[in-house]
Amino acid sequence: MSKSNLKIALCQVSSEVGNIVANAEKIIRIYNETDADLIVFPELSLSGYSCKDLFFDKQFIAKITAAVAEITKVTNNKALLIGAPITKDNKLFNSALLIQNGEIKKQYNKRFLPNYGVFDEQRYFTSGDELSAVWEVNKHKIRVLICEDLWHDDMDLASQSEVCSITIAINSSPFSINKLHKRLEIAKNFVQKYKQGYLAYLNSVCADDHLIFEGGSMLIDANGDVLIEPRKWQEDIIIFDLNIQHKSKEYYIEKSDVLNLNDDAAKDIYYGIVLGLKEYAKYSNCNKFVLGLSGGIDSALVALIAADAFGSNNILTIAMPSKYSSENSLNDAIELAQQIGCEIITIPIIDIKKSLDNSLIEAIGKLTDDEITNENLQPRIRATILMAIANKQNRLLLCTSNKSESAVGYTTLYGDMTGAFAPIIDLYKTQVYSLTKWRNNNIPENFVGQNIIPKKNIIPISIIDKEPSAELKPNQKDSDSLLNYKILDPILYSLIELKNSCEDIAMSNNTSTAEVGKVKKMLFKNEFKRYQSPPGPKINHIMLNTDRRYPICSSGILT
Repeated sequence: MSKSNLKIALCQVSSEVGNIVANAEKIIRIYNETDADLIVFPELSLSGYSCKDLFFDKQFIAKITAAVAEITKVTNNKALLIGAPITKDNKLFNSALLIQNGEIKKQYNKRFLPNYGVFDEQRYFTSGDELSAVWEVNKHKIRVLICEDLWHDDMDLASQSEVCSITIAINSSPFSINKLHKRLEIAKNFVQKYKQGYLAYLNSVCADDHLIFEGGSMLIDANGDVLIEPRKWQEDIIIFDLNIQHKSKEYYIEKSDVLNLNDDAAKDIYYGIVLGLKEYAKYSNCNKFVLGLSGGIDSALVALIAADAFGSNNILTIAMPSKYSSENSLNDAIELAQQIGCEIITIPIIDIKKSLDNSLIEAIGKLTDDEITNENLQPRIRATILMAIANKQNRLLLCTSNKSESAVGYTTLYGDMTGAFAPIIDLYKTQVYSLTKWRNNNIPENFVGQNIIPKKNIIPISIIDKEPSAELKPNQKDSDSLLNYKILDPILYSLIELKNSCEDIAMSNNTSTAEVGKVKKMLFKNEFKRYQSPPGPKINHIMLNTDRRYPICSSGILT
């Protein structure tokens, strides 16, 4: 390759948390197979991003050091840029390493360490001294930044007077609604401020615990025009040559309403949840699932997501009608299972409930229909049945709780909150409806799941149109205990995501301060439930218990 050229490969890859050997092998394989002068991998691509206190483990860091040495050995005149946790002078840095011809040429340490929401980098890493580094590859000057560094355009870059052919930002930036819109805005602000050639934005594509990384890697020019559109939801290698003139493309991301999702947002969220479930199952070494199918919209959406991710034959659904369950709900559950093509088993809980009631008479007396204890016994019976099946058949139990229910505590601890993974735990009920309608109108692309059901209108309209009900007592409706979700969700969003005052929320949502205060009280008094809920993928800007951390035991918060 000519030294005057600079062909760059942006490797949007999935890194496994803690699996240093596999990550190193992937980096080496792609390096050897890729025809480029500079081959770039994302932030912390050698370790995975969400290692948490593994970063304190000396053996873990020693394995990182050994892997860096192995990677370095295989390099030749092709330059390699990787992200890794690197120790120097007994300090750990979130670093970018430039490796070439069998040696580490340069090291840049991330300057800005995010320490808000899901981010906890200051717990593990020491901040670098400068904002960006300028290195030379094939006589081209390149500027290197790591993730959060790009977001601080109020700060002056190190050596900003040096004109660079390209700025490369390596990232592990998690997905949330409208995040790509924000990233593009940040990137455009950066290039328009410094006007120093191209900006290459490289992000991871993977999922671990509650974080999803959708990729979105792209190339933009000094005017902020998009040259290579964001690539999302699958591994990809973007190759471009700085010596070739690139034509800008029309690219526009419409910002979505956060509750009533537009099609692009709904699509991204659906793909993200499928990816989150697939990765969780991979780490759990299990690809078979069980869930309760009630005939309601939440369990319907979760069942369809699981089937799209792993195939209908790996999904077992259980209908567990009580004496309060309507015939329509059971019929809807059966029709849905038929549409999906998964097995459904009906296990009535009426006799089990009677037996349990009789066993409890001496301890707590006879239960009546309108007692909360009577209501809660039913989901707890169902959870016991589901966990027995999960244990016996080595399946993961999927929890079908949504964010609205979890926020106000309209869910039963050790009942419908039970599960290994909760795919829609960060979706407000309004978003559940948006996502369901999107999936009914669209067939996801095959790369999202190898077993996508190739048809539309899978979830019966009767499920979508019916009034939400837990069906735990006669003629029960969610609206008996909660505000209508069209009113409740904007209030919850304002409380959780925007942190607005009750007065401001009441005014903007055309409701009373007292109503908003009641919702806020429900939100705070149910911290104890959420601390015991299963993990699920982060979708919104603020996820309960990860971005938003409040004590269980407290007083005076609402006074």
